[in-house]
Amino acid sequence: MSCLRITLNRQDLTTGVGFAWVHAADYPALHDTCSRVLHVNELAYYQRVPAIRRKTSFLIGRYAAKQALSSLVHESDYTRIEIASGIFQQPIVKYPSPEPLGVSISHTDKYACAIAFPLIHPLALDVERIDRVSVKAMKSQILPHELQTEALARLPEPTRCAIIWTAKEALSKVLKCGMMSPFCIFETMDVSQEPDWIVGHFKNFGQYKFHAWVLDDHVVSMAVPKRTDIDVDLSTLLHDSLPIGD
Repeated sequence: MSCLRITLNRQDLTTGVGFAWVHAADYPALHDTCSRVLHVNELAYYQRVPAIRRKTSFLIGRYAAKQALSSLVHESDYTRIEIASGIFQQPIVKYPSPEPLGVSISHTDKYACAIAFPLIHPLALDVERIDRVSVKAMKSQILPHELQTEALARLPEPTRCAIIWTAKEALSKVLKCGMMSPFCIFETMDVSQEPDWIVGHFKNFGQYKFHAWVLDDHVVSMAVPKRTDIDVDLSTLLHDSLPIGD
């Protein structure tokens, strides 16, 4: 389990967000203490879920989200924070904070990660395992030229696909439409490599950009407003990360 604070800087606003990362191997310990992690409504739902895979993703996702949120509101009692589900299954934070908060949660079979933020500053994230088996499905939603940019040229095809796929997923979450809209409208452009991550923009949504990096054998992408600068020391969290150009 890891958590860090990220600072977002704009000309008229500086604000913090929390990022948390939980391994599925932590599930047994979390299950044993779930009554100290989950709000009463979350616990009632969790106890009704029959499938272990769904129970695992729900619990580690909620734990990651509450770690991220607690770094903003300094709440040590996670049962006071409820993360409900909206009508499109989007996470809704229910907590008496001075300003409205949002959270974005993403899972794979190995990890859950979450980012918590003030709703005044929209953003979202997505995580995907780098997996050759998934390449064909990802490429069906990626335009050929999106994978052929100079910044991605040295990366293996599964990594390139995961970067573009997660960038589009993250944007779809910010826009509250998810995968209900055709992914072609989330076309990426102007992708470049920076020391810590890949940065790119969106052809049809010029107000947003994405930052993507490799963590372990996964790619994490975060969609943020175009004019937002991100200040974070990734080494405090990504001790097992891979340089994105290697």
